[in-house]
Amino acid sequence: MHTKEHICPYGLRSKDLLERKGYKIDDHKLSSREETDKFKGKHGVETTPQTFINDNRIGGYDELREFFDMGEAGQTGTTYTPVIAIFATAFLMALGIVFGECKNICIRASRHNWVTFDRSSHRSLCCT
Repeated sequence: MHTKEHICPYGLRSKDLLERKGYKIDDHKLSSREETDKFKGKHGVETTPQTFINDNRIGGYDELREFFDMGEAGQTGTTYTPVIAIFATAFLMALGIVFGECKNICIRASRHNWVTFDRSSHRSLCCT
C-alpha cells in the first residue's frame, strides 16, 4: 500500500529486486485500505504486494526470492548493534576523560580497603 503516511517496504523490495533482475515494472499502487482489500479478495491472497510475471502470480516478496532461486532475506528488521557500539564508545571516551583529568585515582584493594594513587608522583598516598 502506498499513501502519504505509509509506503510498503516489501513493495519497495519487490520492485527493487525485479529491476535488478532486468524486469520492466508496471507498478499498480494501492492507495487506500479499500483498494487493498478489493485486490486481496479478487486474487484470493492475504498479503500485499503480489508479483505477477507474464500474468502468472508469483506471490509476495519471499515467493519472489524463491522464484529467482535466492535464499531467505537477511536482516530486515531493526538492529540496535550500531547504537550499542556508539554508546559504548562514548562511555569509554568519557571514562578516559574522567581518568585523564583526575589527579588521584582510588582503587579498591579489598572489601574494606581503598588505595588512593597519586598519578603525578606515581605512588600510593594512603590506605583506608
